[in-house]
Amino acid sequence: QEEHEGATTDLFELGKWDMPGIQSNILSIAVSEQFVYIITKTGDVVRWSIGNSESLTQSYSLPTSKSQPSSAPEHLTKIFCDRKGNHAIIKHGGRMYYFNGGSLSIKELPSLKGIEVYAVAFDEKNTNPKETGEILISDYENKIYCYHIELQGGKPTDGICELIQL
Repeated sequence: QEEHEGATTDLFELGKWDMPGIQSNILSIAVSEQFVYIITKTGDVVRWSIGNSESLTQSYSLPTSKSQPSSAPEHLTKIFCDRKGNHAIIKHGGRMYYFNGGSLSIKELPSLKGIEVYAVAFDEKNTNPKETGEILISDYENKIYCYHIELQGGKPTDGICELIQL
């Protein structure tokens, strides 16, 4: 059960979700207290505000490059989000993206280019919707990176704080 502005929502009691065109195309899902993030085979991202079925009709597109289309093998697509849903990191086709819970657009994270992200851990004590605080990111080579994202003027600034060698 999740609590939202005094109301309690139990995800398992919401019944069937009507998601025409989405259900058969889902690649990855991440669930938070406020949102369910869904990425589809076409590279569209749906951010469903829990309890608001109208938000299922709005999808957001990943920024694409002419040199690299947005289609990606299924195993290379994943969404990671913090507990509240303020911050989502999307891995798709070798690129990394950031989707802020209060934003209407998805931004690419160039500082993560070349890192094969395996897992992401957000600081659950962080409640600031405009910055992630420190994030731990691990890759397939067992390296752990300390990372952060901050919104400045609606655009994310990001960077790797340090590489933690094990």
